[in-house]
Amino acid sequence: MLTVRQPQLEALEAAVDRAVGERVARHLRVRCPRQTEGLDDVRLRERVEVGLGRARFYGLTAEIDLATFVGLMLVIGSTFDEHRWIRRVLRDTRKTAGVRLEEVIRCTPRRIWDEASRAARGKPWRATPARVGMVG
Repeated sequence: MLTVRQPQLEALEAAVDRAVGERVARHLRVRCPRQTEGLDDVRLRERVEVGLGRARFYGLTAEIDLATFVGLMLVIGSTFDEHRWIRRVLRDTRKTAGVRLEEVIRCTPRRIWDEASRAARGKPWRATPARVGMVG
């Protein structure tokens, strides 16, 4: 019987996370060229890592959902998910995380995207959403 120890499991998870981060960064270079052109590879990877943490906060695990979420952070703003309307959808546990993200994309009114974008201007990229002071 093969026994996998906790340090081995953690090393494997870290390797998988790095690989996902690298693929998401490459994807964003192609899909969001305007938002990534001023970022060197190190800064982009840092932002991707922060974005992955935020996406996972909402239970997102599928690589396409992770990439989409980080893409929204780049295009709309790093704290787009702190808007009350968007956050309510992302935290609705009656639906799967991927369905919630799809609902945000399909159903968010333009004015909400605009509000979320304005509120995110100049805000730092941080791994978990703020719990207080949400917009909307």
